[in-house]
Amino acid sequence: MATSSNDKKNNTSYPPPQNPPPGSYSGGASYPYSSPPPPPPSSYPTTFYQAPATTFTYEEEPPAVVRSFLCGFISVMTAIVALFGLISLIGYFVLKPRIPEFSVNSASLTSFNLTGSGLNAKWDITLIVSNPNKKLDITYDAVAASVFYGDDEYGVLAYTRLAPFHQPTHSKTMLRVQFEVLDYFVDNSVSFGITDGRVRGFVQFGVVVNTLIKMDGLFHPSEYRLKVTCKPLNFGIPSSNINNVTWELLGSVAC
Repeated sequence: MATSSNDKKNNTSYPPPQNPPPGSYSGGASYPYSSPPPPPPSSYPTTFYQAPATTFTYEEEPPAVVRSFLCGFISVMTAIVALFGLISLIGYFVLKPRIPEFSVNSASLTSFNLTGSGLNAKWDITLIVSNPNKKLDITYDAVAASVFYGDDEYGVLAYTRLAPFHQPTHSKTMLRVQFEVLDYFVDNSVSFGITDGRVRGFVQFGVVVNTLIKMDGLFHPSEYRLKVTCKPLNFGIPSSNINNVTWELLGSVAC
């Protein structure tokens, strides 16, 4: 029987299949053990999470006796402060402290002359200081006074110090304050103002008093700085005696 060329090619090109030898697997690599090989490693890396270490801190609480003492001490101090504040408030309303009152009822100006920019003048001013308090005395210390021209209390023409004094309740004290200048230089604005005032018949000055006051009493132990300004002090020549060279205060002034 004749055989075709195609059958010959098919028989010679592929040998018949055979069983694989023992000890081999389909992967093609030999494995010397009878058990199957382990699975291949995963292609993804394996990570493990490790929780951070936790640190515990233990604070020792103060003993109960210490806590009780602290609470009691704070309570006592709070009560003392509140009581002192209440007493001070009651004392303030009971005593009703008032600052002293100043006024000028009499003053004179002599040797008043202006030559160019040189001023000659003597002021004799009487200050009346009143203590309006019914239950508090007042002590005055570091008393100083100054006189100025016009409304500018910083343009001082003369300055003087006064002796300290004590003032009982509901009393008045008269302070005599004297100033004097001789050929004292003044600027043009002061010179023109004084010259114009002399022509009009009165010249305006002012007085400033600075002092430390202390009200005697349990609720007023501290000193206070007091500044009092008395203005305007208008000095003129009385019409009854036009030839008088003494310039007098034309009206009383409450400071």
